[in-house]
Amino acid sequence: MNRFSKQELAILKKAKQFTKSKFENHVSKVGGHGLDHAMRVTGVAAYLSSKESKNPFLPVLAAILHDVGRASDDPRSQNFLHGKLSRELTEHFLSTLKLIKEDKILVENAIEDHPFLNEKVRESYVVKILMDADRIDSLGAMSPIKAASYKWNLPLYTGESSSVEDGEIDSVYGYFGVRILEWGNMMWTKTGKKMAAKRLKFLKKFNEEFVSEITFMNKCFNELNL
Repeated sequence: MNRFSKQELAILKKAKQFTKSKFENHVSKVGGHGLDHAMRVTGVAAYLSSKESKNPFLPVLAAILHDVGRASDDPRSQNFLHGKLSRELTEHFLSTLKLIKEDKILVENAIEDHPFLNEKVRESYVVKILMDADRIDSLGAMSPIKAASYKWNLPLYTGESSSVEDGEIDSVYGYFGVRILEWGNMMWTKTGKKMAAKRLKFLKKFNEEFVSEITFMNKCFNELNL
């Protein structure tokens, strides 16, 4: 079980309240990236820290704050720059906390970099744990549910070769059946890799059944020649 000092616990509680206020006071389509997502990622970040024998304080702090940019009307809230937006929105709050400069920078960098591909991040144990925790929240049984919530405006399926070229996704399946499958090879930590492997095994089985069912239904319609 993770243990925090009295001062660390006070900081984490302030961070939770800060994040909660951002989502409660702003009406936006967060699509599976709301307060509940932040809390799940925070819990997994604490778990990964424990298993990887890392001090959990900074990864947990970064996890609580990592997606506040989603609760914004700024166009960046809906793309890979939401991390940069989250950093901007948390900068003043972090400056009010009793953090040494080096720790503050680690948290800010992790928040900004978490949506990026691995080769584009400023590596630290903080960002690695945050990214693994964030990705785990979209793997396994969570995948199709979060995909449907996040990409609600897209058709469910456009064929097994659903496009994800140039970062564009043309269907809900393109998100959970194509893009997310790639995340299994992007996990940083040993614990994260084990968790991802188990969840991806379930997801691949689900994908097979999904494609079978929706292909059959589409075939039935096509045979009508309408």
